Amino acid sequence: MKLLVTEGLWDDALDYLDGFLPACARSFGAQVFRNFLLMHRHIAAVVAGDRAALDAILADEWMRDVVYAGHAVNINRVVDPVMARSVLFLDNVRACMNWEQVRSYAADTLDRLVWLTPELNRSRLRLPARNLVPRDLLPVGLG
Repeated sequence: MKLLVTEGLWDDALDYLDGFLPACARSFGAQVFRNFLLMHRHIAAVVAGDRAALDAILADEWMRDVVYAGHAVNINRVVDPVMARSVLFLDNVRACMNWEQVRSYAADTLDRLVWLTPELNRSRLRLPARNLVPRDLLPVGLG
């Protein structure tokens, strides 16, 4: 998923994430993760000149709250509201931003979001807490 985000393939990243999340009754962490990708997808569309994407952002309650959030500093926030407002409403800010760096930062944020999403942590492969030897990994009779 990091590669998809780094390349700006937001729709593919959303589809990939949806493949691991339940269709309904998602945890708060899962909702934040999905909305993080969705917000970046819409911002990328606005940057590309699609003004309908701004309407989509403002029509969504969570994203509207991010854009118009108060100025209180909260280190647990995934999306900075001041950054979101600046990018959405100021053409000169969008023009001078390094979008490759924005995508890279978003990709780095994915690790934190994965750990905060219970649906993605339950199915992790847990390896034994001892040294592995080939007979533990290879089928019997191979050799």
